[in-house]
Amino acid sequence: MNILVLDDHPSIVEFIDIKLHELNNTLTIFKANTVEHALLLLGENEVDRVVCDLQIITGKNLVIPEYCKHQQIPYMVYSSYVNYTLIKVLKELKISCYVSKGSKTEHLIEGLMELLNNRV
Repeated sequence: MNILVLDDHPSIVEFIDIKLHELNNTLTIFKANTVEHALLLLGENEVDRVVCDLQIITGKNLVIPEYCKHQQIPYMVYSSYVNYTLIKVLKELKISCYVSKGSKTEHLIEGLMELLNNRV
């Protein structure tokens, strides 16, 4: 299974990479720190799942959730940025899973497991 992880903080990307490989050591993980790089990786590779942040250096990221909806790729948002309007938009984009960066590591792992097992 191929997974794209998008976050503008390298330590978060590495942390998610470690947790994903703990759950399944056969995964191929593509890493991006900008929306543009994520779109490039999505265009060049067959990606089965996406984990993305919503607050990227360049501003709010709804491009990747929109892309995932149109391509029918299950995705999980892992972000500290949330408000009522954003939740409404994410519901319209058929968000697969949302985990707050303020959550415990166990909640991140639960979200990743749901995403990997297509139970989202």
